[in-house]
Amino acid sequence: MAYYWRRPLNFACACVVFILAAELCGCSTHPPKAPSAPVGDSNVLTGTAHGYSTNVTDPNAGPVNVRFTWDDGNTSNWTTTTYSFGETAVDSHNWSSSGIFHVRAQARDAKGRTSPQSDSFEVTVSSPGDEPPLTPDAPLGPDSGVANVSYTFRTSTTDADNDSLAFRFDWGAGDTSAWLGPVMTGETLSVAHSWSATGTYGIRVQAQDVNGFGMTSGWSRSHTTVIR
Repeated sequence: MAYYWRRPLNFACACVVFILAAELCGCSTHPPKAPSAPVGDSNVLTGTAHGYSTNVTDPNAGPVNVRFTWDDGNTSNWTTTTYSFGETAVDSHNWSSSGIFHVRAQARDAKGRTSPQSDSFEVTVSSPGDEPPLTPDAPLGPDSGVANVSYTFRTSTTDADNDSLAFRFDWGAGDTSAWLGPVMTGETLSVAHSWSATGTYGIRVQAQDVNGFGMTSGWSRSHTTVIR
């Protein structure tokens, strides 16, 4: 009876030893993990090159090559340099058209196994003469109120191209308005809103040009309103 149980036990031990040895030498038996989300300039002009970087996140993958997906139909070549855990890979790109693009990175190990795509980094690309509006200040309005009563909030900003502007409000309860307006650059837009539940709400606003390529500003700082 002892003879028949010895071989499976030894085989299992050998598998454990092999797995431990692979982990100790950094020889992963799996594809590499996705690199970190790229970072770089978030607002750029068409036809100008900008650099983006990502970090290798998998300590067991060994040296990896890295490439970037630019979200405009182009993907960079795999880097000729290899990178190890914690090291940073850099590449550059220029976009030929305006829009909002999501840059991602990917790793490939020595066996040709590829990682999933990384989380994305959003880049707003505009053409010369069509820049996004300036980010509005925090909306102006009351600091407190009561439920089911409408209150007026105001906002304005400017656009370098003098485009007319639309605005949308994030009311702080998971609800965002449609684009409202338009108004001329520099003019004030007033909007009424009510809340059905008590609570503390952070209200912010974003601008969009409506004569150009629909370029959007960043979100403003929040204005806090307490509804009792």
